This record gives sequence, structure tokens and C-alpha cells, in this order.
Amino acid sequence: MNIKNIFFVLLFLFILVFIVNVYGDKTVEELRKDISNINTDSSYSEPGQIQRTCLSWLYGKDTYSTNSNVNKFTYEVKAFLENFVSSDKKRIDNINSREEVLKNAPNLKSIISQMDETYNYNLRSDEDKQSIIEIIKLSKTGLKKILEDTGTFFKEKADNEKITPIKIEYLENTLKCYDETVSIGGNVPEELKKVYETKSNFYEDLEKARNSVDGGKKYYNEASNSRQITTVETAIEAYNNAISIYERHNIQSLSNSENYKAYYNKYKDAIYNRGEAYKLENELNTSFRILVGICAIVFVIIGIILVKAHLSYRKDKKSTEIIKIF
Repeated sequence: MNIKNIFFVLLFLFILVFIVNVYGDKTVEELRKDISNINTDSSYSEPGQIQRTCLSWLYGKDTYSTNSNVNKFTYEVKAFLENFVSSDKKRIDNINSREEVLKNAPNLKSIISQMDETYNYNLRSDEDKQSIIEIIKLSKTGLKKILEDTGTFFKEKADNEKITPIKIEYLENTLKCYDETVSIGGNVPEELKKVYETKSNFYEDLEKARNSVDGGKKYYNEASNSRQITTVETAIEAYNNAISIYERHNIQSLSNSENYKAYYNKYKDAIYNRGEAYKLENELNTSFRILVGICAIVFVIIGIILVKAHLSYRKDKKSTEIIKIF
């Protein structure tokens, strides 16, 4: 036997020992105890049904026998029940807990896939394969229910949310929940696909706001150089347009949000720039009023000089006429 063949034989023996150690080291009696000891207290009936079905399946086997395939499937059932019940207990009506449920969904789906694989490749000839099929079916149903409930939670949050980026996040979470159910018998409600339209409209508005701010900066710089009031007024109008877009999406309410700080900073930047434009407008208006005042004073002085000159001329003319009479 050459070295290559020896290597593959040793690798096979290692894998075999590993499988036996992981899945084949417990008797059926020990497996029953493992399943019985799981706390299946849940908001859903499926964990309890899975536990009972799995025990019924195990009670149909020799108490003291060991079988790596039975060990493997029982281990997967145990992992699913523990993960599911843990997720269900976290299913409190707050955002963080519901997000945890959504994050754990792929793990639960992966365990179900392992169950399917173990059944298809190792347990199809099992005497009580209907119990195995029922366990897998119940697992999919339970996961589908918890995901749909979580989706409903996020949808209700979205319906009541006034701040657009947060609303979009809730809608996206809703969509993710239903997307996760597709492979286990669920479907995505048609209305949820509108999240893409909502998101697209929001980003279009952000682009309009950005363009308005850029336009405002351009006109502000022109007004600083040309000192024209009409130009700075155009800048203020551009900033007001951007601010109205941000406020339509309630971005001003994100001042204390770390997750959406970038949006609030854009809004704050528009507010600041508008304030600077108002200052320039006041400065130009003040300069204009001073100029008008100076011009008025000059005209008054010129007027006084002309009046005095006219009066002096009339007085001199009158004196000359009197002298001529005498």
C-alpha cells in the first residue's frame, strides 16, 4: 500500500471516529433524556409538538442501542428546539429583541436543512420515517410563524414611523422576515415590495437637497464677490428648498441618533449655510441702507446750499433794485 492510500485510509478512519464521537456516542435512552430535559415553554405549539414527536420516534427504538444517524438527527432536533425557544423568549416587543430573532433565523434554517439532509441521506429507510418528516414540517411551520410575527411587528413600526430613513429600515426588516420564509413555505406580500419605491424616492429627494445646497453655496460665493442682494437671496432660496426636503422626511428629529448622524449632519450643514447667507444678506442690506443714507444726506446738503444760494441771489437782486430807485 503506497503512502497516498495510507493517507486516505487514515483520513477515513479519523472522519469515522469523529462522527462516532459526535453523533454515535449516546444510547437511545440518553437521547430521550436529552430531548425530555429541553424546556419547550413557548408562545408557539410547535416546540412542544416537536419534542413529543421526537420522543415517540426514540421510544420506538432499542433503549440501549447506539446509532450515529439517530444520534445525528436527535442532536439537530435538540439544537433547533434550544435555538427556537431562545429566540422566542427574546421575542419581546422592542426593536433589539425582534432584530435578534431576525438575525437568528438563518441559523435555524440551517439546522432544518441539516435535518432534511440527514433524513434524505441517512434515515429514509427508518421504520418510523413519518415522525422524522413531521418533525421537519413542524420545525418549518414554527420558524415561519415567528418570522411572520416579527415581520408584522416591523410593519406596524414602519406604519407609525414619521422619520423616513428609520421607516425604510423597519420596512427592510419586514421584507427580510418574509424573504426568510420563502424557502420554508412562506411568501412575500406584494405590498412589501413598495419598500424599494419608498427607498428610491427618499434617495432622489436627498439628491435634490444636495444639489440645492451646492447651488446655494455657488450663489453665496458669487454674492460675496459681487455684493448683489438678489444673488444672496437666490442662495437663501436654494438653502430653504434643501431644508424643506430634509424636514419633509423629519431629518431634524435625528439629532440624537448615532445610526443616522450623516443625514442629520447634512441637514445641519444646510441650516448653517442658510444662516451665513442671512448674515451676508443683512450685511448687504445694511451697506445699502448706509449708502442710501449717505446719498440722502449729500442731496440734503446740496439742496440746502442751492436754497441758500438762491435766497442770497434774490436778496442781492432786491438790494440792487432798491438802489436804482433812489
